[in-house]
Amino acid sequence: MGPRPRTCKTRFLIISDTHNQELFPPTDKKHAFRDPLPECDVLLHCGDLTMTGEFAEYESQIRLMSSIKAQLKLVIAGNHDLR
Repeated sequence: MGPRPRTCKTRFLIISDTHNQELFPPTDKKHAFRDPLPECDVLLHCGDLTMTGEFAEYESQIRLMSSIKAQLKLVIAGNHDLR
């Protein structure tokens, strides 16, 4: 085995306020996030996945988060995510 690497590169993608967004449109300028999203190792969603915290909204957002390629996905609840 060779020498151990001295650094480890980790790419983070930090998003928030998707509010039930079903997909990341490729050209729609009114959305902050557009396909293709950058490649990442860690996705951090900083809150407000939903508008009202309804179960169906969470199902939709799980599908959206599943479409993002990341080894680790972390989600923090926002004020819109609580009922």
